[in-house]
Amino acid sequence: MSAVRHNVGLNQLTVDQQLVTSSLNHANYLVLNQATGHNETQGLPGYTGQSPFTRSDAVFGEVTTAGDIRAFSTSLTGVTSLFDAPFHRFLMLEGYTSLGVGASTSATWEAVNIDFGGFTPVVGDTQLVAYPYSGQTGVPARWFAAENPNPFASQPQYQDTYVGYPVTIQAKLTGHLTSVSIKITDSGGNDVPCLQLTPDSNTEVTNSAMCIPYTALKGSTRIRFM
Repeated sequence: MSAVRHNVGLNQLTVDQQLVTSSLNHANYLVLNQATGHNETQGLPGYTGQSPFTRSDAVFGEVTTAGDIRAFSTSLTGVTSLFDAPFHRFLMLEGYTSLGVGASTSATWEAVNIDFGGFTPVVGDTQLVAYPYSGQTGVPARWFAAENPNPFASQPQYQDTYVGYPVTIQAKLTGHLTSVSIKITDSGGNDVPCLQLTPDSNTEVTNSAMCIPYTALKGSTRIRFM
């Protein structure tokens, strides 16, 4: 994640031990209870607070993933899957100053949790952060659409299927985008159909927008932002 933030022009994050503790506590809770999500239920094993913000006053934001251990093929799978998911990517590319990463496993369940703290206005009033970034190569061709919030809520036939890799842009946290268009074309210059979520069409996004192709991308695909 540090390399990605550097490549898109964002500040590097420092490790905060308080965030490491809160993040690891929640990862342990998820594994102990074979649970998912951000919230905890009082009385269950490993409970340390109902929400990220009650577990630690240092937490400004959180991303988390958990599930069957067979879905975590490598030690990086959890972080990669979080970043690939567009709503989670928005959070991971905000102007935080610190983070804490927690991971926990059992024989059947695995969880990865990242808590973010602090804030710095690293994105200017006229700046946009795009991913994939300009000139990037080796971008994944597809993404398994199983995110919550669900980008495909209005088109549920695409949920829990492989679609194209999400393209995102975002302004500063307090910014607002209007009249946004993201265009993806193949090597022949033909438009690649995609789901576009912008502040004009979706209340889940205000300072950001995404374009998710309905099918896997092919080589030499080009992306333009307008």
